[in-house]
Amino acid sequence: MSPDGRYEAVTHDVNAVIDTLCGVRLRERNGLFSRQAEVWTAHEGQRCPARVSFTGDNTISIVDARGREITAHFDPDRMQVVAGTDAVGS
Repeated sequence: MSPDGRYEAVTHDVNAVIDTLCGVRLRERNGLFSRQAEVWTAHEGQRCPARVSFTGDNTISIVDARGREITAHFDPDRMQVVAGTDAVGS
């Protein structure tokens, strides 16, 4: 959960044709009409992240199964990832 309690980052399975991949999704915690956005998807054959956490109100840290740290920044108004290292589809 983000420091201000407005967002949560969750891992989820992404259904692919052959494999099931793992991803990280950002969700608002506003109730019924909350928005969500894809933050990161693991490469084919890679396991789910070892750790996902917020390092600031608009920054998510993902430690992948290999121990690599991936940082993603998001725009809370537009609810989309705006910058990152290996974020969204990398």
